[in-house]
Amino acid sequence: MRECQLLRPGDVACTDYGDEAEQCETRCYASASCETLKLSACGFGMGNLGICTGSCVGLAPVTCSDGRQISGYARCNLAMDCPNGEDEIGCTSEMTAKFKCRNVDEFVSTAVICDGRRDCSDGSDEGSGCEIVLTCGGINVQARQVCNGLSDCLDNSDEPATWAKVCL
Repeated sequence: MRECQLLRPGDVACTDYGDEAEQCETRCYASASCETLKLSACGFGMGNLGICTGSCVGLAPVTCSDGRQISGYARCNLAMDCPNGEDEIGCTSEMTAKFKCRNVDEFVSTAVICDGRRDCSDGSDEGSGCEIVLTCGGINVQARQVCNGLSDCLDNSDEPATWAKVCL
């Protein structure tokens, strides 16, 4: 990611989960092209990268009717990512706002992430990403919000300086 200019000097990673899935995810990112990483960082989908990282946490890819595969993260996300919307068929309201626990086959509502209570049996909804690592303009920024391509601080201090250039 450093050679793709997605990390600031001195940064070694955007996240540090310290769990079983992280090594797998690191291999996914290491094998991705800079173009794929930049598109992903700017919110333009993850393609094979999303399929790879999704499989690291147990999310099987979705096969669309046209044969194309999309990341399991795209399943029940209220967006029709397959041409015929098969990625949204059979979804319930409980499934749409979900977080896949990282190391167990469990899903919890995104509303309970970082709420101070372990809802995933592996505790991944309360992991290291919940730690407050930055305060800007009175806003507490959690580790999971730093380097995610979305500015939470008015001065963009939670995002590397290169992201703005990359996403233009």
